Amino acid sequence: MRHTYRWAIALVVAAHASAFAAADPEKGWEARYQKSVASPKGKDYQGQASLAIWGDMSIMKECAPPNAPNPPPVKVYAEILRDGRVGKIEAFPNSKVGACIAKRVRATKFPKPPAAPLVVKLDLKFI
Repeated sequence: MRHTYRWAIALVVAAHASAFAAADPEKGWEARYQKSVASPKGKDYQGQASLAIWGDMSIMKECAPPNAPNPPPVKVYAEILRDGRVGKIEAFPNSKVGACIAKRVRATKFPKPPAAPLVVKLDLKFI
């Protein structure tokens, strides 16, 4: 009977955590990102992913041109799959600039991550 209670408690905790992530998707993404960069290999991969995204900086020329007013800050989270393709991706807030950056990130071919799926984050503040 004791094992039945443990399973019931575990299921309630798991359901509560899923509901919390669903209620605030950005917090769910941030938790996955923190888990991804908790190891030295994960932190190193975040740097590799940033280099793959920025390349020649054309992403900024397209999504936030220098002659346009500065957009508000944007965070983009991307799930990198085993083969380096992007799985799920989401920008916060959901804006024209965030959608443009997310579209460009989705088209990026990343190096294979040390573990998959691995979440990377772009935290952009325009000045």
